Amino acid sequence: MIMTEKLLDIKNLTVTFKTDDGRVLAVDDLSFSVDYGETVGLVGESGAGKSVTAMSIPRLVPSPPSQVEHGEIRFKGRDLLKMNIRDMRKIRGKEIGVIFQDPGTALSPLHRVGNQLVEALRMHRNLSFKEAWATAESWLANVKIPDAKERMFVYPHQLSGGMQQRVMIAMALIQEPDLMIADEPTTALDVTIQAQVFNLIRDMKKNDSAMLLITHDMGVVWEMCDRVLVMYASQLVEEGLKDEIFSHPAHPYTEGLLKSIPSLGAGTGKRLPSIRGQVPSALDYPKGCRFNDRCPHAFDRCEKESPESVHLSKTHRASCFLLVPEQKEGTHGL
Repeated sequence: MIMTEKLLDIKNLTVTFKTDDGRVLAVDDLSFSVDYGETVGLVGESGAGKSVTAMSIPRLVPSPPSQVEHGEIRFKGRDLLKMNIRDMRKIRGKEIGVIFQDPGTALSPLHRVGNQLVEALRMHRNLSFKEAWATAESWLANVKIPDAKERMFVYPHQLSGGMQQRVMIAMALIQEPDLMIADEPTTALDVTIQAQVFNLIRDMKKNDSAMLLITHDMGVVWEMCDRVLVMYASQLVEEGLKDEIFSHPAHPYTEGLLKSIPSLGAGTGKRLPSIRGQVPSALDYPKGCRFNDRCPHAFDRCEKESPESVHLSKTHRASCFLLVPEQKEGTHGL
């Protein structure tokens, strides 16, 4: 069967939050797609809008205070934003799985691990309790949790962070979803466990299922992803295949992220390059390019106008005035 449409297609998505301090622009006119079978990395600093983007897909962002001001989130051709809650619940977990950032808060502290897995299974499948329990136990074994039979009876707080994350992976994959969203799934884990968790995700997901991986770690992106989306200050500033992004970064922000990756060959006693300043407040973004006050190549136009997206190839695009030929002459800082 030839797939003629993207698995996930987001168009012009804008998400805001109403707060006591004013309107927070969390996601600004965002458009991207995820195809069947591919792993897409969504990267950027904290505050870029990655998690709000990810949680908006299965509609897990509380509303209020959040509001989708405009845009579409099409999954298998259906606009999720127009679905009623009952139909949306049929999709969550079954067709779209989520591995949350902090399993310690995502898992219920009041219910045993086995019961939580069984509940997730029986919500979407016509299984008896006994059948669901056996399936859940086998999935704990699949995600390399030792003594799976005994661990079905423990509470989440009785497990280590790494084991809790494995339970989350089992819960996300047990329905064999078409799209898995992993929101910084290894933030609280040490590097050894991180590698094990990512290898596990890669091995366990179906060949034709897709994954949207939210992270700030470019090293993880290199290991896991086919394509990369770079967000800054609620906007998508660059998109491309992994090799395009790593070999030929087109946006100064992407270049800064890549330069901050530690390297074994960098030598000792040298400081890693960093991006000066900090992400601007979503309550009051600056005029023009939102990266202009941190960019080493900024010139006058950057402070007055917002750059349009420039296509560098069929798969690579970025939003920067440096990519417009007539702007290259007369700029400073290059």
